[in-house]
Amino acid sequence: MKKGVQTPISLSRKSLFPYAGTLSIMMGLLLFLGSGGLFAGNDNLGLIMNGVGKTVVAAAQVPQALSRSGGAFPFGIVNAAMGGSMRALQGALNGASDIARGAAPYAKYMLFFI
Repeated sequence: MKKGVQTPISLSRKSLFPYAGTLSIMMGLLLFLGSGGLFAGNDNLGLIMNGVGKTVVAAAQVPQALSRSGGAFPFGIVNAAMGGSMRALQGALNGASDIARGAAPYAKYMLFFI
């Protein structure tokens, strides 16, 4: 390649996937937190981890609904945003209740941490 000539598209791995490391770490965390089977022996820890997984995944409900919307321009996007918001709220509340149910037996030990 001649010196001073630039290609229109750089084919280096770094430029093609600038956030590949971050995305792989996030996907690994979601898979780890979403699988309640890792803590299946202890029901309380399983509930806590299941709740954390639901809460983390709830943040992705609106973008997922918007990407899947196939309706007409103004109302399709609005319907998708409303549906995604409702699913996000439901996931966050369900996750919080799972965390509370799993953490309730450990509340008696909170006195020692104050």
